[in-house]
Amino acid sequence: MAGDAAPVLDRVTRLGFATKGLLTILVGVLALRHALGQGGRLTGQEGAIRTLRDQPFGQVALVVLTVGLSAYALWMFVSAFVDPQGKGTRIVGIVERVSFFVTGIGSATLAFGSLN
Repeated sequence: MAGDAAPVLDRVTRLGFATKGLLTILVGVLALRHALGQGGRLTGQEGAIRTLRDQPFGQVALVVLTVGLSAYALWMFVSAFVDPQGKGTRIVGIVERVSFFVTGIGSATLAFGSLN
């Protein structure tokens, strides 16, 4: 059973990481435009999502972003509870796994917020 799920989980994980990376790049581009005086503004991930929403094909991009952020959140939850990375049950491993869970909550919140 786990063998059948592994390729799907791998694809979901890759989609999630790619989306998280693209969102980080978008925040960086907006900050760079601001620094160069070209109309960008300093913003976080939420502001980048709002900026993306106002662009041509923004709604389509938001759907893709929502799916990708949901995939990233799923991976963070799997990492926290199933421990595929072998972080273990020692204090350092537990702290890392809790941070995965918190990151998953943040990503799920961003995904949900991007729908509004």
